This record gives sequence, structure tokens and C-alpha cells, in this order.
Amino acid sequence: MSCVVVQEGAHVCLGKSISHFKFVSFFVMSGKRSSRYVKDNDVRYGLKVAYRDPKSLKVIGLQCRFCIAFGWEEKVGSKRKAATTVQGWSHPFRYDNIENHLHNQHSGQWALYQALESSSEHASFFDDIPVVFKNSIKAHFPSSFLGAERQIVYDIEKDIVDTIVGDMMFNPEDQDDSDADHDTNEEPAFNSATEINVLLLRCRQAATKAKERALSLFKRVESEDDVAIYSYSVTIPKTKTTLFRLAVRYVSYGTSFRMASELIGCTYNVLGNPALCVCSRDEISNFVRVVCVVDLQQIADLLHRSWAFSLALDSATHQSTSFLDLRFRVFIPNYHSIVNLHGCALPMFDRHTGDIMSTMVSKFLTVLYPNWTIRLLGLTSDEAHNMTGRVASVITRLDAAMHSDCSLIQIWCGAHQLDLVMEDIMSNAIKERFFSVMTGFITHLTHQQNLIAEMQTTCPRVVNRWLSTEKVISWFKIHWPQLLVHIKSKQPAFAPPRLWWVALLFMHHFTTLVAITFRSIQGLTTLVLQQQNALDNLIASFIDDIGVTGPLTAKSIVNIDPSTHIISGRYAVVLSSVREFLVGLASWVDTLLNEADESDQNDL
Repeated sequence: MSCVVVQEGAHVCLGKSISHFKFVSFFVMSGKRSSRYVKDNDVRYGLKVAYRDPKSLKVIGLQCRFCIAFGWEEKVGSKRKAATTVQGWSHPFRYDNIENHLHNQHSGQWALYQALESSSEHASFFDDIPVVFKNSIKAHFPSSFLGAERQIVYDIEKDIVDTIVGDMMFNPEDQDDSDADHDTNEEPAFNSATEINVLLLRCRQAATKAKERALSLFKRVESEDDVAIYSYSVTIPKTKTTLFRLAVRYVSYGTSFRMASELIGCTYNVLGNPALCVCSRDEISNFVRVVCVVDLQQIADLLHRSWAFSLALDSATHQSTSFLDLRFRVFIPNYHSIVNLHGCALPMFDRHTGDIMSTMVSKFLTVLYPNWTIRLLGLTSDEAHNMTGRVASVITRLDAAMHSDCSLIQIWCGAHQLDLVMEDIMSNAIKERFFSVMTGFITHLTHQQNLIAEMQTTCPRVVNRWLSTEKVISWFKIHWPQLLVHIKSKQPAFAPPRLWWVALLFMHHFTTLVAITFRSIQGLTTLVLQQQNALDNLIASFIDDIGVTGPLTAKSIVNIDPSTHIISGRYAVVLSSVREFLVGLASWVDTLLNEADESDQNDL
């Protein structure tokens, strides 16, 4: 599962964010005029819960949301730069000191905040602001005064843990829910039915333990008013915070759990920090699981603040397990920007039908944002039948689930469409006439050691990708004079015919233009309209270069003389125009065409 952290709507790469941690100031106050935690004061003073006691789950740390959203205000005439830390307070709380902080450090914003009346206005006050200090990661991973590590507590919605982690991430068939006693003390016969059953039982027991270990990280927090209303809390104890930060940072750079465990051991050997003494692979997997769940919570919060989002779907197989990958593209009105977030790679334990896959996507979206049927704007996928079929595909079923007043924009990536067209052209249209000759000549060139030493280069290999073919064609275009000299002196059996070199020039021109367009329409920031314009420009350039006419009606195609024109679908081109185009590629093309027969020219 790829990882993305979002703090207050900002899109932050996890690998970069961990390296920018800064400590948050927390001051322990005396007992004078102290107060217990009052939940209503969170809205009154603009506070955020930062820490909870791991056992009682009582609030023991608060943060200033004005610091998180706006930063400290610059004082007129002050010679010192405004602080960049997030102010925090530890239990017992002195709300008079909190109010003094707001008067002294956030006087302007505090005055505006006090003028608000409704609770909804207070809640949106910290959201409807430009990007200033709000994208700081400090409030997400806070620490205490003078860098002393404090425990980290995350609050997670119940459906994220119960549905996504507890239900969708584990195969129900692999879990041992039987109450029967299984006697596994006796060693069964090799490859017998008993042995197979014992092995299946052990696999189910291992899967059950893995699920229990995953869910044990999250502690249930019940509401004081209603027991049926609850959420989850996960706590990183203060003895593990340094280990947690380091482990997540190692994994964010692409290391495996085993490698991260070894690197932490090496770090302990160098620094001698007892907090890094031991870290098993299971502990690292728990850390990563916590980060992923926190990421999903942050993405859910972002979807609630955004007015619309789009979704990209793709499936793949890794180590015999199939996954359905979901990626969000969210528009944030407050920031006037679009961010790309990797949501989750959901394991698929059942058949890959449109019904099953659409049910998975619907359940996942419902957990993150229950009203997704009125916010989902677009859906992108590949050309697989179970994805884009008209009857029972994933897109068709999700479109049917949308609200009656909302329409779903279905998008097929332009780069993927162009890639499929080029693969079809390379493998079918010109395979026998062009590539069979080229591959035979390449085989001959690989054994010519003297020629390789003279040219100081070798011909690239052709693989099953048209982009690699474009590189091979460019290599032939660059070194064709030396190759012609070699053919004239050695006269190999696999030497290409003379008109093949004319086709090579055209293929070089054709594949170069397509490759430039293909690379330009890729990227996370490329819009669909930009892809469409680039493809239209590519088609227009081919039509202008060769002199193609079309699209033609059926009646116009019947009246075209096939002896003077080449007809392909709804387009046609005059043979003389093709000759003019080929001659324009190189001066010697005209000589080769004059020497060739008319049938060979028409075939070219």
C-alpha cells in the first residue's frame, strides 16, 4: 500500500514530511487557577486535542489551532522574528493563560473569531483560509517542550478500523472461526488428506492471529453519552516515538520491513540510543499500519472539505495476490489547487467481476465519505472489459449508483489509448513488411565485432514495446551511412532491400512525433483537455505533412479512384502526395524511388 499524509488539506509526501518534524512547545503549569479539561472550551478558544492518556484516554495535551492555521502574528516594530512553533498546554489547564496567548500572539484573528456566533462558523474559520502555516506537519506529529519526546495519540473513525482494516484487508476464508478441537499433536502421513487439513488449519490460525494483532493496535473509545457511538484511538508511547519516526522514515524511502529493522539496528550501533535497541519486523509493520490508517483518516477529512473529487482505478497482481488500486484527485477550494492522493490498494480475494469490484469500491468510498454519490465527479480506468464494459463493468455499476441529479464523467487516459494504438500498429500493420527485415538485420549486426569496434556502438535490442522500437529506428537513422558501406562490402544475406531504408525514414519521422506527444501528455498535473489537444495536434500534423483528406462520407469514398489514391477507413491520400512527402525526408529518396518498380513504389 503506497502512503500519503494530508494535514489540514495539504498534500505532503510522507518521505519528505518525516524529515521536517519540529518540536511543539508544551509548558507544565502550576496548580494555581488550574482547570480540568472542558470540551466546550475547544470551540470557545480554538483548541485541538494533542495528547490523551494511554490508559484512561483523558485529554492531557492541547494545541492552539490559531498557531496551526495562521502562525504567530508579526508585531509592528518588533526586532525579533515571529515564532514558528505551535503553542501547546499540558494538564492541568489554565484557560486564563490560553486566553492571554490568544490576545498577545493572535490579536487580529482572535478578534474576528470572537465576532462569530454559530458553531458552524467557528468550525469553518480554520478551513476557509489561504495556505500559510496550515500545511505544517507539526500538529500532526507533536512533541513536547525542549524536544522531550511525548506519546503520540491519533483518533480514528470506527468505520476505517472496522470495515477497511478489519474486513477488507483480510480474507474471510483464511480465518479460523471454528470452535471444534483439532488434534495436531500427531504427525500426519506425508501428502495425506490429514496433512493437508493440518496445513490449512495452521494457515487459518496464522491469518486469524495476524488480524487480531492488527486490530489490537486500535483501542476502542466509547462515547460518554451513548455506548453505541464509539471511535478508535491508537497511541505511540513516549518510549517508542523516536523509533516510530525513524522506522516510518526508512520505509518511506522504499526499504522493506526486514531492511528497515536492520537499519535501525545499525543506527543503534552508531548512536548508542537505547530507544533504538530492538525493532522487529512485526513492530515496523505495526508502525506502517498505524501511518496508513492515519492517512485514510486524513483523506476522509479532506473529502469532507472538498466539493468534488475524481477516482482512478487499476488492478494488478503482486506475489500471487490481486489488488485493486484507488487514487484520488481532489480539488481544494480554499487552496485553488488539485492534489493527487493514493488511497489504498485493496486486496481482491474473490473473482475479478464488475459486481464484486464495484462493491469493494462502493464500500471503501462509503467509509471515507458516505455522500460520495453526490461528490464523485470523474472516474478513470484502463480498457479492461470488467472496468469499462457497457453492461456489468465497474464504471457502469458505479455510474448507476450515483445520485439522480449527478452525472459521472468517465475518462480513459489518452496516453494509454495512444499506447494501445501504437502497439497495434507495430505488431500488426507493419510487422511483416518492416520489422521482420529489421530484426533479421539486427541479428546479423550483433555478430559483426569489427563493425561494432569501428562504430563504437551496438544496435539496441527490440523488445515488446513500441518505445524501444523508436530507439532502434533512431539508431539506424544515425548510423545508416556506415551500415550501407558494410552492406556493400560484405553483402550479407539479411541485408535490407533498398526501399526499406525509405520506410525507415518514414518510421523515424512517425515514431518521433508520436513519442514526443506520448511523453508530453503524461504526468500528475496534465489535464484531460490538454491530452485531447495534444492528440488532435498530432493527427493534424500527420494530415498536413502527407496531404490526407478526410474524414470522408461513404458516398465520397465510392467516387475515389483506387489507382491514384490510398484509402484507409474514412481517410484517403493521393499517391503523388505520399511521394512528395518521402522525397522531402532525404534527397536520395527520389533516386531510389525512380529506380524501383511501380508496384514496389505503390507497396511502399
